[in-house]
Amino acid sequence: MIVDQNLINGAIGQFLKIEKAYSLRELLNIDSRLAVMKQLLTTTSVGMLIPSFKEEYGENRPINLVLTASHDFMTSGVGEDTTPSGVQLEGNGNFQVTLNIGAQLIVENKDGIQEEARAIYT
Repeated sequence: MIVDQNLINGAIGQFLKIEKAYSLRELLNIDSRLAVMKQLLTTTSVGMLIPSFKEEYGENRPINLVLTASHDFMTSGVGEDTTPSGVQLEGNGNFQVTLNIGAQLIVENKDGIQEEARAIYT
């Protein structure tokens, strides 16, 4: 049996087609001991690091951090020429791994509507 980069990239490609996003608030709901951490996810806490954030969205607004490996999310923010996540075997036998992860910082505004405050592409 031969395992090459096509098998690995095929499996990774199927995973990236799943439009799954992981919410930090949902993960903190798993254990009641993490409720304090959930209470700290506010514009006031982030405002200590980024003062303009607090001024832009107001005090004590709930925030959420959402992570995704979706290639569609990456291309919508960075551009169509983004290299998809995957593994390549170079001519000299070394592996080259590309991993794209996107994040959204979502704020609940004064009207109770969630809006994207920042998008991060890595």
